[in-house]
Amino acid sequence: MKFKNRPYQDNAESDIDTFMFESSHKKGILVSPVGTGKSLYPAMIAGKSKNNTLVLQPNKELLIQNVEKARAFGLDPSIYSAS
Repeated sequence: MKFKNRPYQDNAESDIDTFMFESSHKKGILVSPVGTGKSLYPAMIAGKSKNNTLVLQPNKELLIQNVEKARAFGLDPSIYSAS
């Protein structure tokens, strides 16, 4: 199941593509306000990356959201929790 991006998510995806494939910078940060569907971005990035991707979440609820979105993008994430 592929999600239909909202216009600002399309802009963010374009910025992600530009950063990942055209920029010489190695480190970046994506800032997005509350309620803008940020759980899509780790899945977008992991799907585009040729390398393994590590995503850290501060709580179980965000972990569940991110794993669900990653699976919806056709990814098969591994999960590790210290608690």
